[in-house]
Amino acid sequence: MKSKLSTFNFQLFIMLIALLLFNQTLKSQVTIGSQYAPNGNSLLDLRQNSDSSSTKGLLLPRVSLANTTSKIPLSAHEKGMLVYNTNDNPAGINGADGVTPGVYYNDGSQWVKVNEPQWFYMPSFDLPITLPPGTETTVDLYAEYFRQFTKGVNNTQFVSSNTAETQMGILYTADELEYYVTAYTGGAIQIISISPTGVMDYKVLSNDVPAGSYINVIFKVK
Repeated sequence: MKSKLSTFNFQLFIMLIALLLFNQTLKSQVTIGSQYAPNGNSLLDLRQNSDSSSTKGLLLPRVSLANTTSKIPLSAHEKGMLVYNTNDNPAGINGADGVTPGVYYNDGSQWVKVNEPQWFYMPSFDLPITLPPGTETTVDLYAEYFRQFTKGVNNTQFVSSNTAETQMGILYTADELEYYVTAYTGGAIQIISISPTGVMDYKVLSNDVPAGSYINVIFKVK
């Protein structure tokens, strides 16, 4: 009699486990942090209270990224991967693709920092217009941006409240940016074109620059 009862209990246990697994498969959604049912539109619902409020947050995996192009510490670039980088290496490799502490996502080929500015104004610079009127010439917008954002022999005027800093955050490579002139005062110059690497071709129209003249140059992160 004991043997039959034990067999029955074991069979009942197996049936309950199977039922629970079958129900979980059908449900396909999970709530973590409470026993409340997950939101119907989510695969994973992090919820502490019944009204969906919480006093705790999501702690992302903390990793040390080498630079934006390296997959390390992952074995491969995984599109959609989200991590918190702890490494502070703004110079990166050749000063072009460093990383600083913060949240990064992987786009399948590189790491992209969340909330990085999508565009920014180029720093002020002197545009040469002393050439004879009608002369066509160029200025390297990217080279001037790189020079002004870097402390060195080419820029001895770079001063920072953080004495350890030798550059302004992450320096993009020329092909990581798009270049725009959105407005400028006509009469003195005519913008002809801008190359994919930021070399602006323009024509000098007059050496007499009107008062209040300006040119708006914007860099957009690709």
